[in-house]
Amino acid sequence: MKIIRLDSITPEIREDGRLIYSILNYKNLGNLESKFFRVKIPAGIIEDEHFHKDSNEIFIFLKPGKIRINKNLYSFNEGDVVILEKGEKHNVIAEQEMDLFGIKDPNLNDKVIVKDENN
Repeated sequence: MKIIRLDSITPEIREDGRLIYSILNYKNLGNLESKFFRVKIPAGIIEDEHFHKDSNEIFIFLKPGKIRINKNLYSFNEGDVVILEKGEKHNVIAEQEMDLFGIKDPNLNDKVIVKDENN
């Protein structure tokens, strides 16, 4: 058995004010490491549009929020789940404070920022 208390985890504080709580890293079936995490996003943050070359992400919303996925804006409520497959362009738009759990599988450094198409 393993017990992890969220209040014992020191969050990573990103430059834009997001708090990333790395809750658990674990080996997936392919023997690569996956990551379970929590993200608190302050109101007003608009994340750079990006995609992941080789990993999928799953988000479970703890508060309502919005994500643009492949140029379409989606609103989510508490308890909603979104599964982003590798290559899907997305970015968080936090009109109000957002709070979500996430899983990145596998946990690779494969984030690619999408360049503004107007430049």
